[in-house]
Amino acid sequence: MKYCFRTIQLTFYLFSLSLQAQNSNEYHVRDNDITSVEITNILSNDFIGKVGGSATGLLKRVSGVSFEAGNLVSFRGLSPRYTSITVDGLAAPISEQKVKAFALGLIPSSAFQELDIFKSGSYVNNGEWGGATLNIKTTANVNENFTNLSVNVGYQHNITFQQMVRNEDYGDFFGDYFGFGSNNRDLANDIASAAEIQNMTRSEREAEGAKLPNRWGIEAVNVAPSFDIGFAFGRKLFENDDKKLSTINSLHYENATTGAHYQRARYSNYERAEGEGTAVTSSELRNYMTDGAWSTETSLMLNSAWFFQLNDDNHFNLDISYTNQGDNQAMSRYFISPLSDKELYYTQFGLVQKTMLLTRLLGNHEFGKDTDIEWSLGFQDFNRREPDLRRAAAQRNLGTEDPYFLVIPESSKADQGARFRSDLKDYTVSGRLDLDHDFIDDVFEIKTGFLAEVYNRTFGARLLTNVKDDFTSPELRFVPFNQLGTVFSSENFGPEGYFLNDGTTSFDAYDAQNTLIASYLGFDNSWIDGKLKTAIGFRYEIFRQDLATGGLDINTNIDSYLPYFNVAYRVSEKATVKANFSKSVNRPAFRELSPFQFFDFDFRANIQGNPDLQTATLSHLDISFLYAFGNNEYFSLTPFYKKIKNPIEMIYVIQADNPAFSFDNTQSAEIGGVEVEFAKFLSNNSNLVFSRLLFTGNLTYTNSVIDLGEDSNEFSTSRPLQGQVPLMANAGLTYGLKNDKGQFTVDFAYKGSALYSVGDGQETFPWYTNERGFLNAGGALNISEKMRLTFTALNLLNTELNIIEDANTDGNLGAEVDKIVQRGLTYQSYRVGVNYTF
Repeated sequence: MKYCFRTIQLTFYLFSLSLQAQNSNEYHVRDNDITSVEITNILSNDFIGKVGGSATGLLKRVSGVSFEAGNLVSFRGLSPRYTSITVDGLAAPISEQKVKAFALGLIPSSAFQELDIFKSGSYVNNGEWGGATLNIKTTANVNENFTNLSVNVGYQHNITFQQMVRNEDYGDFFGDYFGFGSNNRDLANDIASAAEIQNMTRSEREAEGAKLPNRWGIEAVNVAPSFDIGFAFGRKLFENDDKKLSTINSLHYENATTGAHYQRARYSNYERAEGEGTAVTSSELRNYMTDGAWSTETSLMLNSAWFFQLNDDNHFNLDISYTNQGDNQAMSRYFISPLSDKELYYTQFGLVQKTMLLTRLLGNHEFGKDTDIEWSLGFQDFNRREPDLRRAAAQRNLGTEDPYFLVIPESSKADQGARFRSDLKDYTVSGRLDLDHDFIDDVFEIKTGFLAEVYNRTFGARLLTNVKDDFTSPELRFVPFNQLGTVFSSENFGPEGYFLNDGTTSFDAYDAQNTLIASYLGFDNSWIDGKLKTAIGFRYEIFRQDLATGGLDINTNIDSYLPYFNVAYRVSEKATVKANFSKSVNRPAFRELSPFQFFDFDFRANIQGNPDLQTATLSHLDISFLYAFGNNEYFSLTPFYKKIKNPIEMIYVIQADNPAFSFDNTQSAEIGGVEVEFAKFLSNNSNLVFSRLLFTGNLTYTNSVIDLGEDSNEFSTSRPLQGQVPLMANAGLTYGLKNDKGQFTVDFAYKGSALYSVGDGQETFPWYTNERGFLNAGGALNISEKMRLTFTALNLLNTELNIIEDANTDGNLGAEVDKIVQRGLTYQSYRVGVNYTF
């Protein structure tokens, strides 16, 4: 849920960047390299310099791109798990708790100078991808010195200046204002281990509970406007003959509180009509929730990059990025349960801190005019911590005016008097070596390379609950909710008070490691005076995965043989036809394999891994036609087909108390689709105002069909792939002012309904997200040669994010039995900023 309001917060910043430093003649630049063999979008250093250095803002200009949860990028309607993101050819870490994905917002915009999007296979790239491979290139090669300062202020309708719920301890530590604070709040600092507590007597657990700091106080405060400030400078420090030393350094700070309101419902007692098959015809409301959710995120990003040219044939680049994000979350929930005749009030609040250090060292060496060697070494350290996530519940009889009394459980509970702690630590060491030798200049080229990567993870979680029993005094058994801030203080733990219950299991921690060894060999050929190009290659990857948890050892050994065939024919100077066949894999992530059970407060559901997951294999066929009109105008048409064996999907399963989500393989899936993309000025007559109006658009249509196999227990015989969006479309109109004074843009984005999670149609039912349309506007105005004002307005239609239960499993969401299980509103958002270049 927090990701929904990060969509607003992050997109504000990124979209405003995309409006900076644009020229009126070239405010839409897209480098479609019609000479390349692969089907690619290459956003070059020159392009980024003109349009702005934000990954999300830039990628929105590419067909088939969508963003899940704000800054998790998807291609061709596939879920984010099928997107491969690399930095200088080395894989980025998995940053998310629920999804196998990397959040682009963790990399500062100054860290990358080129974005390469490969929509077809290339033997040079990692073999794990599905929708596309996104490679971020770094360089600090500065030709002109610059210094830039930017300041932005944001407002969210119905959130900013309104009241929010927040934990009282926010701001108790100076580090809170810079995204730090997890070390000071870590529950593990204060008490014995889980195994020790579980073997203690009641009196000993009383003493352990008394040790915990009382951080249960909540308060109502007004939401301040969001703001961010960024400072960057580049310097050419030395240049003499063929030697050069330059650097780019940046600092970005942001503090933003965003929010959303949700309504959620669950249903039961599904009835099926006799004589009409087994389709569900009716259901009853089980419970109903109204939520207010807020997130105060503070981020600090530092980047330092250095470029050294020893001579014309030897270049080196070092890039170091550090990001720290502290997200103080809070939720207030009103819960009605007609079946139990109760109404409850829930609250959840706590800090999530993410820290990432990303380092890349690159070298490029030319030996004569025929041989190039490139290498890169990478180290990344990623840490995600939840030091003390608190959850409490209070209840009263439905329909009364009685006060709410806290629910004090008698056993371990995840949402009543509970404190949850988790600590995830990743570190990765990787390196690659690539050799390119031209046997016959521009005719025959051989490429080979080697990659090694070791990815280590340790994870541990802890669930503690303040519990009562028959010895607890009545005044501590029935406590009004307004005493939440004091009821769990140390003096209330004792023989007639509370004691601590540790619900941690052996599966709540795991140690894991991935080892990847890969090599490739490819041949690029040019025919018919360069009009026809072919690239034939082969990639071999050895993958070893080990995960140990709760006495369970999961070991995966997979050797992947991946062929590639690319051909491109240049019909004319402006038109090219390309075709590609390739194979790839999609491997389970540690989180998807581990049986660790995580309680998702948003949906009141558990998320649990599946140790039996298998690696998915994909076959791709792509054909592309591209015509470049000139003046940054183009048209492209790309049909594509994918077949996936053992696709990994998120499924909805039944448990005794709460629903649960897990992961599973289906037998196979087929995906067919087409991408259309274009950009056209409304007039080529420079004397007319329409020559400054650029119309851009892209559309991606896909149709996916799952083969469930004979062993499937699903009621439906066919359905789409989980997460696959059937239709996405974007259209924008940009007007550039005369004399480089700025421009204004209006754009509309449409995203079709997609299968959110899989249900079997017997005990559980599939969930779908609704189709959505987004209207955004933005502009930039040059006040002077050095100062630029920007503004953005997002989600002007206040589009809802709904999740609908398809109870009759027909794939159509208009039936009376199909019920909305979540309705969410994030509201309109606005941002203004100023950018000054010294």
